[in-house]
Amino acid sequence: MKTEIIEITPEMARHWIEKANHNNPRKKINWNNVRKFAQAIKDGKWTTTHQGIAFDKFNLLVDGQHRLLAIIESGIAIYLMVTTGVSLDAVPDMDQGLKRDTATLLNIDDRCAGVVSFLTRLAISQRPSRHDLESMRSLVLDDTERLVSVCGSARPKISSAPIKAAFVFFEQKYNTKNLFNQYRDFVLLDLRKLETIQCVSTALRALHQRLTGQNGNTVRSIYEINAYEVFAYTIYALKNPNNISLKSVNVESLLTEGREFYRKFIPHQKA
Repeated sequence: MKTEIIEITPEMARHWIEKANHNNPRKKINWNNVRKFAQAIKDGKWTTTHQGIAFDKFNLLVDGQHRLLAIIESGIAIYLMVTTGVSLDAVPDMDQGLKRDTATLLNIDDRCAGVVSFLTRLAISQRPSRHDLESMRSLVLDDTERLVSVCGSARPKISSAPIKAAFVFFEQKYNTKNLFNQYRDFVLLDLRKLETIQCVSTALRALHQRLTGQNGNTVRSIYEINAYEVFAYTIYALKNPNNISLKSVNVESLLTEGREFYRKFIPHQKA
């Protein structure tokens, strides 16, 4: 095998995807990963690591299609490790063990792992290393586990990682009493039942309506609201419980507040 660092242009990436990818054993594409990688490239936050792309002895792509698709998506050239001449015997073993996601890596519950992963990405604004994740785990796991123990119910959009992360952040920064009970009431809220509505603040009801599409807002679909905005809206709702609208949310300011709070706990990251 031979490995070297090469600047890969969108044209090169497109050629390899079109001409060398038809025999890729992991050809199923995760477009969320592609978009995430592409955004990191556009933001100038892509880091060249040992992970790159690989070709077998027939010059067929066997690893790295998501990175190549991200280069095409971003329209920007980046440097990647490129390995050629990978043995055919090695291909079936590539990335085929346990999925090395945060839950597996840190040996924690998947519901907690989502919070750890989200807050780490918020703090460092790039793909986290294991050290980054472990630092955040030590900081937030106890409170996250307590949140999940108060309410382990899952509701589409309502119990997502950014919302759990917002409640954990707010609890840690402001030491609010009974906050996790508010999370439980928010998750279990049924807008058709008065007894559940009375338990939830006006702002959290507005957020619930926004997330579930029940506020009649056809200007912007919930599917166009990214995870960081959901985090910011949740923080805003917790800070302003009596507000009936989310229109005046300063998303970047709230993200900065969360980022600065956690960034100091990731020692090698600079603000």
